[in-house]
Amino acid sequence: DCPKRLELVMERTVDGKEMAEAFRAAIRLNYPEPAFGAEVGDLVQFLGGQEARKGDHIVLTYVPGVGLHCDVAGRAEVLIKGAQFSRAFWDIYLGKNNLGEEIKKGLASRL
Repeated sequence: DCPKRLELVMERTVDGKEMAEAFRAAIRLNYPEPAFGAEVGDLVQFLGGQEARKGDHIVLTYVPGVGLHCDVAGRAEVLIKGAQFSRAFWDIYLGKNNLGEEIKKGLASRL
């Protein structure tokens, strides 16, 4: 249980609904419904109202004992409480059913 940060740099513009659905689907790879229903709902609602433009930074930070903080290019932010949900989020990239071994290896090589 330690601080973790992931910074995504957008390579293309993505509308909020597309981004929200991508994160929802990625979390559900490891945690089928109804797991984290409220937390996923909060994340999807927040991201659905955002647009990530090419070059924007999305910063995701786990704060121990608090939860997952998501900042979209300094324009909007949300805190989703709960250590367990934060773990579910990191599993998108580093878990058993992740977004791909190349992504996992690339991220792990930078730790």
